[in-house]
Amino acid sequence: MKPTHYETLGLKECCSAEEVRSSFVTLSKKYHPDKDSKNPGLHAKFVSINEAYSILSKPVLRRNYDFDLRTARAIAAQRKYNGFSASDDRMYQPHSAWRDESIWSMRDRRKDKGPNDSSYYGIKGVTRKPNSWVALGACALMLAGAVVHYVHYKHSRVFTITRLDRKDRILSEHLEEARNRAKANGKELQMEIFLQRVESSKNGID
Repeated sequence: MKPTHYETLGLKECCSAEEVRSSFVTLSKKYHPDKDSKNPGLHAKFVSINEAYSILSKPVLRRNYDFDLRTARAIAAQRKYNGFSASDDRMYQPHSAWRDESIWSMRDRRKDKGPNDSSYYGIKGVTRKPNSWVALGACALMLAGAVVHYVHYKHSRVFTITRLDRKDRILSEHLEEARNRAKANGKELQMEIFLQRVESSKNGID
């Protein structure tokens, strides 16, 4: 099997970050291609050392690598337990003796909800529909919204025009009444009434 990054750097898996860096510096100097440009194995060793350091020197990448390493070992042990050889390419069987439900490939697929679940859209009893149905439903909803908006606009416009016409009619009636009173009273009497109203308004203000 291919050596792990820890094995490449000659370290234990519980090593510290300082040990990783120290081992990398030592090995990169030892296996640097410039020492023997005619040795292709030296270059390959140097590349693997750099690859191992680029993973183990970063906490997040190292944590992911450790998880993948443990998973691979667990699956290898499981395959060996089931009598599979290391080169056997048959799929891992989830019903085998060892299982870790936290690992995606080992989960119980019977618990997975299929695409025809009765609450696919979050509404109980509504099953999954073809995408074309969903698109048509969205278009129908937008069309209904446009119709409602137009009807509301039309009603509001008619209501506003009707109210303005009513106000104009009332103002016209008041104006016509004022004109008729002015004609009936004559200019002198109408002027006296106007002056009385002005005087009354002044007294009211005072």
